[in-house]
Amino acid sequence: MQAMLRRLPLDKINPFDDLHRPSGPGFCVPSDVGNEHLSGVEHCVTLMRQGKPIRPIVVMPIKLSKWYAVYPEKEYQRLDGFKRYWAHKVEGKAEIDCVIIDEYWPGAQHGHPMTIEDEEWATLTRSS
Repeated sequence: MQAMLRRLPLDKINPFDDLHRPSGPGFCVPSDVGNEHLSGVEHCVTLMRQGKPIRPIVVMPIKLSKWYAVYPEKEYQRLDGFKRYWAHKVEGKAEIDCVIIDEYWPGAQHGHPMTIEDEEWATLTRSS
C-alpha cells in the first residue's frame, strides 16, 4: 500500500458510505447511539478552536473505489475521519489534511485519537 500526505479541498471528498449518510445539509448515522457522531464533531471543533493539531483523515481516490457511489463525481472517498471531516465543515474550512492511500481500508485509523502529536506528525510528513 502506498500513502501520501496532502491537504485537499473538502469539496473534492465524498464523506459518506453505507454507515454515514447524507441528510439535508448534514448527515445521519442510523446506527448511532446517543448522538455519538454529533458529539464527536463538537469535540473536534473544540480541539480545533483550542489550536490542537488534528489528525489527518484517510481517503482513497474515488476512481479506485468500487464500494461507494453517493457522490461519484468527487475525487476522493473518505475511509476514516468522518467526525474530523465534519468538524472542518462546521468551522468553515475549505481544506483538510489527508493521508491518501491506494486501497480500500475503512476505519484505517480506528482507535487513534483525533489529535496528533508532534513526533507522529513529523513521521507522517517525512514519509510522504
